[in-house]
Amino acid sequence: MNEGPPESIDGYRLPVFRLVGADGECDPELCQALAEEISRRGLRPLAVRLSAGRRPVTAPDLQRGGLLRTGVDRLELSCSPELPLPGIAPAARSLSLLADLCQRYDVVLATGDWDLPLNTLLIATGATAGPVAENHFRVADPAWGTGRVSDLLLSWLELLCREEPVWACVLIGGRSSRMGRPKHLLRTDGGVTWLEMTVARLHALADGVVLAGAGEIPLGLSHLTRLPDVPGVAGPLAGILAAMRWQPGVSWLVVACDLPSLTEEAVRWLLDARRPGRWAIIPRRSRDSHVEPLLACYDRRCLIWFEELRLTGSLRIGMVARRPQVHSPVI
Repeated sequence: MNEGPPESIDGYRLPVFRLVGADGECDPELCQALAEEISRRGLRPLAVRLSAGRRPVTAPDLQRGGLLRTGVDRLELSCSPELPLPGIAPAARSLSLLADLCQRYDVVLATGDWDLPLNTLLIATGATAGPVAENHFRVADPAWGTGRVSDLLLSWLELLCREEPVWACVLIGGRSSRMGRPKHLLRTDGGVTWLEMTVARLHALADGVVLAGAGEIPLGLSHLTRLPDVPGVAGPLAGILAAMRWQPGVSWLVVACDLPSLTEEAVRWLLDARRPGRWAIIPRRSRDSHVEPLLACYDRRCLIWFEELRLTGSLRIGMVARRPQVHSPVI
């Protein structure tokens, strides 16, 4: 199991679909129609087109009026291979830009001169669905109409959503006023610490487990990655930010250390609730109760929300549940 952060951006894992036509260029009107159909289904799409031009693709393009609002957001970018950024390959620069855009949108439809490893949909007359032989390539016929083509894209997007790596972060460091010792070191009747039991449950379903916060841990967990709290931030927010900054390209299960009744079934229930458009799964005990932000699954895009809390000085992490992209099922 990989216990370190990813070294580069994997374009195939991004919710980005490159749309191409039989002659290489996808009909701009079709791309716009697909984006509008996806928007009607409750997701937030971005249509972005890259063309050869005189300026390199850089983040400042987003600040110069390139974003056009036409029912759905549309972005026009230009790129010049003659104007590279020192030490940064054009492909890496473009992938980085796409990854930044994915922080704000559910799906990005890309057309134009993208010479990148991206999931690609060929839209051409006479195309047949057929068996899916290539994980990163699909075909569609424009005669299907925007509804059926959108169905294909959204089923593909859901597959990407479910395949996104999920890491788990256990927040430790709190003390039990009743027991007079750290909560994560309290033991069950069988002699196992709450922390050991929680980690065992998470290891069965997560791609990796880290511990956030200071304090003594059982010797048997010394192999786990320890993340120090973000300086100047108090409470659970410090550990959540530490984890999401350390691995910003994955989803995170955030779990408190004082949940001795946590089961694998409960964790699987959280993971199964993931869908495109749901950036966080934060359950609640009843329809009228508060949410449980320390037994929740957060998409990588939630990092922006937690950074905003830090900047405002708020420690109420449950406030993110007010966002429209949050799903709060009743336990």
